Amino acid sequence: CLHTCIHTCMHPYIHTYFTKEHTTVFRFVAVPVGTQRKYFHRGWTAFETCLAGNKAFQDDKVFTFTEFLDPKVEPPRLAHFWKQHKQQSLPPCSPERFSELLWACEQQVKVFRPPEKVFTDSNDKAFVTTKFRLAWEEQRAIRELEFKNVGWEDAEVTQLASIITSFPKLEALRLTGNKITDAGIEVLMTSLVNSTLRILDLGDNAIGPAGLNSIAAALPSMPALEFLFAFANPCCKDETARWQVTTAWGAVGKDKQCLILDHFALSSQRNAEPASAVIH
Repeated sequence: CLHTCIHTCMHPYIHTYFTKEHTTVFRFVAVPVGTQRKYFHRGWTAFETCLAGNKAFQDDKVFTFTEFLDPKVEPPRLAHFWKQHKQQSLPPCSPERFSELLWACEQQVKVFRPPEKVFTDSNDKAFVTTKFRLAWEEQRAIRELEFKNVGWEDAEVTQLASIITSFPKLEALRLTGNKITDAGIEVLMTSLVNSTLRILDLGDNAIGPAGLNSIAAALPSMPALEFLFAFANPCCKDETARWQVTTAWGAVGKDKQCLILDHFALSSQRNAEPASAVIH
């Protein structure tokens, strides 16, 4: 009775449980052996998963535990344990994308024998869809997105680019330490035209000269941009590409010290003006 009372009272606010920046989410995805409808075939768990995935700074805040979790064989060191079960960061999920995922789940469970349902209560779909949209309206007001060292390639950054305009107050985008190539950068820079972005961190990716040229071409349409980090990319060894982006940066009146193409410049800039490149 107490559990039911608490659940009923908190139900209107359920979309806020998984989205708070300092909340840690543990996903236990195992289901009993022989169960047709797995964790990912359930509407409520899809709702919770997508909400948690939209958390700002979700790295080290979302963990997944499968049926293979076994205390006898888990890493003895706590840091290794958390790293092993850390949920991979994905691009933010929009309400439209969430609806598509629910539809895909519905198609999958229809072929089960006997057929299954994504939601046991038919009214739940409308409820979670509405709550997801409410959460999204709050989440898209954030000023910073950070996906550093999460293994992203062009597919992920292209998905991010498709919804980047949903964040009208975005001032910083940090994508350091991924595997983004020229193709992904071209799509991303096109999506950032006339944005409010002040800080763009693309360091340590797989950007070549063509990608750096795409960045240079976009600069006249990005008046708010103040800091660009592109160090530790293959393009940084190409003198022609460096000259082109440096020239384009200066041509639109930006501070040349805020264009970071080398590690030593990165260290110098962060020591000189740390507060300027931080979103508060």
